[in-house]
Amino acid sequence: MSSHTMEEIAASYALWMDYFDTSGIDSREEFEARPMAERLEMIAACGFAPENCEGCNAPTNHAEGGRCANCSTDE
Repeated sequence: MSSHTMEEIAASYALWMDYFDTSGIDSREEFEARPMAERLEMIAACGFAPENCEGCNAPTNHAEGGRCANCSTDE
């Protein structure tokens, strides 16, 4: 997706417009009124995987299952 985390995008109106709402549907007021948890759910619903491994917090590059190569072989 980008070098920004889902949390950074969900917290910043400018990033939200650059990476998620590229059509400019949400006004700043609508964005700010929406709870952070809802913004994160919206991003995740579009298919973005976690940026960091659920096992060791290493970057996953959006790997299948949300785990890095090292942790996925530990299962």
